[in-house]
Amino acid sequence: MNMTNISTKNITRSIYAIGLIAIVAFSVTSFFGEAVAYDLHPDVTYTITETSGYQYDVTIPNQGNRTIHYIAQITNHGPGPVTVEKAAFHHNVANWQATDEFLDQSLFQMTGKTVYQEGESGVTEFFYDTARKNCGRVQIDAGFRDPQNGNLVFIGTMINYGVDCSTPTPTPVPSPTLSPIISVPACSNVDYVAQISYPSVGNDIRIFIDDEVSSSSAWDKTLSGLSGYTTAPAGFNPRLPGMPSLALHPGTRYYSFIQNNSSIDGPTVSWMVERCSTPTPTPTLTPTPTATPTPTPTPTPTPTPTPTPTSYLDISKTVRNITSGSGYDSETVNANSGDTVEFTIRPRVNSYGSGYVGNLRVSDYLPSGLRYLSGSTTLDGSYQSDGLTTGGIYLGTRYGDYNSVIKFRAVVESTGYYNSNTITNTATVTADNLQSVNDTASVYVNNYVSNNYNLNIQKFVRNTSTAETIEKTSTRGSSGNTIEFILHVRNLSSTTINNVNVFDPLPAGLSYNPNSTSLNGYIVGDGIINGGINIGSLAANQESIIRFFTTVNAGINNTVINNTAQARADNVPTVYSSAAVININTGIVLGALTIKTGAGSMIGYSLVGALMITLAYYIIEKKRPELLPQVFTKKA
Repeated sequence: MNMTNISTKNITRSIYAIGLIAIVAFSVTSFFGEAVAYDLHPDVTYTITETSGYQYDVTIPNQGNRTIHYIAQITNHGPGPVTVEKAAFHHNVANWQATDEFLDQSLFQMTGKTVYQEGESGVTEFFYDTARKNCGRVQIDAGFRDPQNGNLVFIGTMINYGVDCSTPTPTPVPSPTLSPIISVPACSNVDYVAQISYPSVGNDIRIFIDDEVSSSSAWDKTLSGLSGYTTAPAGFNPRLPGMPSLALHPGTRYYSFIQNNSSIDGPTVSWMVERCSTPTPTPTLTPTPTATPTPTPTPTPTPTPTPTPTSYLDISKTVRNITSGSGYDSETVNANSGDTVEFTIRPRVNSYGSGYVGNLRVSDYLPSGLRYLSGSTTLDGSYQSDGLTTGGIYLGTRYGDYNSVIKFRAVVESTGYYNSNTITNTATVTADNLQSVNDTASVYVNNYVSNNYNLNIQKFVRNTSTAETIEKTSTRGSSGNTIEFILHVRNLSSTTINNVNVFDPLPAGLSYNPNSTSLNGYIVGDGIINGGINIGSLAANQESIIRFFTTVNAGINNTVINNTAQARADNVPTVYSSAAVININTGIVLGALTIKTGAGSMIGYSLVGALMITLAYYIIEKKRPELLPQVFTKKA
């Protein structure tokens, strides 16, 4: 394992900027034992000391592994603050070439002051243990971030381990397919309810119902696969505009299948509920009269009347998590303490003719663990007074068929620190002259074992159609351009976080490119925009990188597209990234921040600024040619 280091004295901003261009965004310098000032604003002086005693052209294995230790003594003369930052990269290929791939900030440690206000002095220290790796190459960088005018990288070291790292071929994990089990009544003369059961799974699923073998005019329902069952038609939505709501009619054959979170369809099953036959009344035979002089007439029997169908009440209840951004109602939802959930109640009167239903009422008394959110109740889209959870809502006297939609919200309260709990909420519809009915929806609460978990997600973007190579917070694009999104998910806590799920719901104007999602360089399933993908566990300070590609839809002009990602894990509430912005045909993007993935990319400079500084460099170079910066050179 060899190390290469560069030392350059009296570096000015113009020299430094052209140095960045010369070595493809990597100006790597170190200063040892002397004070150095440069003309950024604020002005900063500093000294750099390396304590392990290595010299140039030293092969470290001959002396055993060691910890490379830099001590930076820094003074900020102002005006304004400066920030000290560091970056580390590990590449599987062993050589001396600078790299901005495979960011691994856990390799390179930084302690002491990281922000120096005007007039402050202090010490910032950096550590790299060469025993952390034994193959490939490691690059460690540190530098100043000047918020007003520029930046400077003052530490840059390349460690070449001399042998490539082997990369194992990942074994793809097949996604299980699910087969629905349908439970229906033996017969019915009215629309009926079907129960759909399936093996319980730990992710979202999508259930389809159709009245044809295969067509686009179907109904579907997306829900959590944890409960292992659901009912129809409640919660099933038409897939095409203008379709009626789903109703299961006797005498009609239906087809159903389940799509898993990898968009793989399971087997299709079908069923049909026959109409119940009406028993034929047994006729009463007219007896043959006895031959008598005066026959006795036999009275004609009164026919048995056919029973008249009676009216009845029906109700369905669903729930969704507002805090996590869930767009689908289901009978069961996952939530953390403090999340806001929305319940939807659909009362219905099934009346034959113009049947009278008196004093129709709906009530929902919240169980322990749920707190009603004042002012959140609506009836068919209009806000109502807060009586639903204390005495009920009065819907009046109704004649004939009737249905409505009631929504309200509640906050999930903690139910204990050492367990998870399912809260079941029941809604009831009653009337004076009909039997009351009820339905339930459940909230599965993940209570925290501790409050020390800290999950972080950052999101960046680049336009590959315009040959962008730098990850940014915003970019420009036009219809047909290919846009890559990059998600950095890191565990900032001191313990392992399990079952990390990353979800990126695409905004309007973008289309996902199938089979384009990768996790740490390996292709994974296409679930990132549809419920998310599970990336497993993250150890303390571990980071995973997810990449996927999209295309800007045709006809998109003069608009700004904002895309935000989110992540959640066991005992960790959902966290959200800042938005990655795409300006569609709106001119130059100003102020786009470059992701800190390398020494060069720690520098936020624009193309125009770089050209101006390059011009200044040539002017200076004619006067001071001895100030040319050195670049990375492979050591023998």
